[in-house]
Amino acid sequence: MNNNFEMNFLEKATIPHIVFFQDNLTQKRILAEHIYSLENEEILFIAIAAFSHPSVIAGITTNQIEFFVKNAPMNYKNELAKSLNIDYRMKEVFEIAKAMDEDLGEGLMQNQKRIKSVQQYISDNWAVFQF
Repeated sequence: MNNNFEMNFLEKATIPHIVFFQDNLTQKRILAEHIYSLENEEILFIAIAAFSHPSVIAGITTNQIEFFVKNAPMNYKNELAKSLNIDYRMKEVFEIAKAMDEDLGEGLMQNQKRIKSVQQYISDNWAVFQF
């Protein structure tokens, strides 16, 4: 495998909050869309610190979170659960999801609903995130 490809993949997968600028809503939306596009297994390559970034949380899918619950180390689960309980962070997550929805068309709310589904999944499986 090409060394540049490997480095590029590792940088984008493990530290997306560093690789992608997040100075404005458009840049945050781009990172969320990148996270959304990851395969379930790739969610585990993300560095733990990324789970405190609203852009990363805004991109997570229910399929990714189900895989995450079954396979992520406990400290990853704790970090994500902690992030979902911080009001200002979740406000920003929903702003990013709303921006993603606006790109899809007027009146659509699929990304906002996806985030609510992720929250509900975590709420329903809260014990998995605490032990």
